[in-house]
Amino acid sequence: MRYYLILISALLLTGCKKDIDPTEGKEVLKAGFVYVNPEGKQLRDSIIIVPPKLSAVPVDRSYIHYEGATFKSNIKVKKNKIEQNYPGTPVVKWVLYDLDNKKIVETESTSDIILDIASVGRYRLTQYIFKNKEESETLDMAVDSASKMVEVTAFKSIDSIVIDKLSSHSPYLTYSFKEDEAFDAVVSLYNSLEDAENNKKPIAETDVFKALKLGASQIAFTNTDPIFIPTFDFPEKDDFYLQLIYMQNGKKFRILDNHFGTIFKYYKTGYLTDDKSTLQEERKLKFGDMTLTISSSFTFQR
Repeated sequence: MRYYLILISALLLTGCKKDIDPTEGKEVLKAGFVYVNPEGKQLRDSIIIVPPKLSAVPVDRSYIHYEGATFKSNIKVKKNKIEQNYPGTPVVKWVLYDLDNKKIVETESTSDIILDIASVGRYRLTQYIFKNKEESETLDMAVDSASKMVEVTAFKSIDSIVIDKLSSHSPYLTYSFKEDEAFDAVVSLYNSLEDAENNKKPIAETDVFKALKLGASQIAFTNTDPIFIPTFDFPEKDDFYLQLIYMQNGKKFRILDNHFGTIFKYYKTGYLTDDKSTLQEERKLKFGDMTLTISSSFTFQR
């Protein structure tokens, strides 16, 4: 009986004993990093949405180029439950994994990293930290790691659609259009040329501009709802179909689009606004003496 009392007492003492933290009194490195947008604002979000890094701008003008998505190390050191910024230079390895194609597409060993991804898709960016350079050759030897999802999207919002001077010149047939009479106009966006020709409903459309006359200048279309479009492709083939239509006396006349070969397509992209808050893009469709300009932009996360 005495033996059992001693055993029970020992078990109770063991159960009440405080768990020992193996890291108590030791410095423990904690991986971490932030996204720094072009304005210099740091974002700690777990999912970061950025545009692809593309560049097509005239060389005879000065532009602020978009250099890609910047991620800055934010490694901490923890000791006795107190966490502080790590004062040293840790051994870091970055791995960018393409989630759609299931493969590693980039590795880097610098403290910070700039991703200049041109392909749209979903990626996982992981930061590994190590005790020394030798151990960095094997990811399993990492002291700690941290990850973020990086989504590269081509979609931008249309800021403006403007015609410099209204004209009836078109590569399409407009012989029954009466040049001395007023007409309405609209810009429509479709998934494809086939959808437009089959009279499918457009995926987006400007408000109808009414009672126009040829020769009118700086016609700026409005839209009630936001219009988002994929990045324009260069040099010429886009992933969507856009057209300008005149409407007169119950008839519709296709004037300009981004498909017909003889319509000149001017394009520039990959440059920032002066405050670096948005990425700019511009497509011009020109035929004869009329130019339609579509300006779109991507606003970086704040």
